[in-house]
Formats: sequence, C-alpha cells, structure tokens
Amino acid sequence: MFSPHWAAIWSGMVFRVFLVSLLSLLIASPAIACSCLRAESAAVHSESYELVFLGTVIDSGEARDPQSFWQRNWDWMRGRSGPDFRDTITTFQVDETFKGAPGRNIALRHLGGEYGATCGVSFPPGRQLVILAYPRAEGGYSTSLCAMAQFSEDDYRDALVD
Repeated sequence: MFSPHWAAIWSGMVFRVFLVSLLSLLIASPAIACSCLRAESAAVHSESYELVFLGTVIDSGEARDPQSFWQRNWDWMRGRSGPDFRDTITTFQVDETFKGAPGRNIALRHLGGEYGATCGVSFPPGRQLVILAYPRAEGGYSTSLCAMAQFSEDDYRDALVD
C-alpha cells in the first residue's frame, strides 16, 4: 500500500506539523478583546462604579510613563502587566455629580480610542457626557469603553440622585 518513499514523506510532514504546532504554543500570547454587556437599567449599570458624573472634556493626551518601552514589554511577558498599550489621561470639568465625590475637575487614566478592541475610548475636548469611573490600584480613577453611559443623562440622574 505505502512504499518506503511515501513513509519517509509522511513522517517528514508529521514532524513539520508537530514542530509548527509546538512553536505556535511557545510564542502564543493571550488574546485581548473587549466585550461589554448591556445593563438592564442605569441603576444596575452604575452599581460597580465608584463615580458617576456629568462632565465636560477639558483636555486629553497621552500619559507619560516612567518605564521604558522595553521594561513595559518585559513586565508584560512575565505576566506583571498588560501589553505595551499607551494610556491616555483625560481631564473633565465635573458639571453634576450623580454618585461619589469626584471634585470640581478630575483626570481619568484610560486606554485611548485607537485601542477600541481592548476597551479603549476617546473623549473629544468640549464634549459633555455622563462618565462612569472606577478606582485604579495605583491610585486615581479610570474608565473604559464598557463604562460608557448606556442610558440617558436623565436616567442616571433619576436612578442615583435623591
């Protein structure tokens, strides 16, 4: 049925498939994606956030990171942090507070909009919107695509303001 010639070809192909599979496992990294669930109400949506406010974007720009590009990637490969995504810091003027005490102005650290598949978000200066934010382990607050308002300003006001 099989000649010795075909056996040699077959074993060579099996070895190559095995080698490619092994290399794929060694260099594979976890996939990063953003998937946001729709909440049933503004009250339910805001439960897991410490701050909810109506704010106007004052400024937005890339965060200055004290670590080098190589150090951030080395930490990521060792599982100490995320990949080399650039954080953005957006400063908001707080126009109305629905939950928490953000102060008059607040700076939120978040992934920029160019990283939308990983929950990044952009805030154009001058725009007024409802912001939901959560505390960062390093201090300060953050937001993401999943923290964007899913309901109207009035829905959040009615659900959160006494």
